[in-house]
Amino acid sequence: MDTSAVAIFRELKRIAPNISFAVDWEADPGFKWDGDGPDPRDEGYVPYDVKVSATTIIHGEEYDGKEYLGGVYDKPDEKDLDVHGYLPQMLLEAVDEMMGDLPDTMAQALEAKNYLEKVLRHRYIQQNRPKKKKQDWNPRRPKMGR
Repeated sequence: MDTSAVAIFRELKRIAPNISFAVDWEADPGFKWDGDGPDPRDEGYVPYDVKVSATTIIHGEEYDGKEYLGGVYDKPDEKDLDVHGYLPQMLLEAVDEMMGDLPDTMAQALEAKNYLEKVLRHRYIQQNRPKKKKQDWNPRRPKMGR
């Protein structure tokens, strides 16, 4: 399963064509670095507030959900569409918020929500799967099939 940001947006477009999903970055010049080491601004990074949204229009009325994450450091011309791995979770929370007010497109929203939960489970499994060790060649080990 491809869980890249591009694949996520492609699949959401297919399963929920009446819902618009977006990621927006807004520079936060007032953000104060409080992490270990030097401030990433010293290397050309900018702190952003990132907004992920899910929006639909039903009978002329707009319904939306938004999720925000502050202190996201990216270079201005290299913004990470996956929001450093938080995209599926943020989209899921935006869909949940949007669904609180939705009357009719519930099936699409539910399908989008189920897909995003599947993406999160898949990523979790991939990240926690033990790494296979490459076995070194051993000249003393007998060759199989001879």
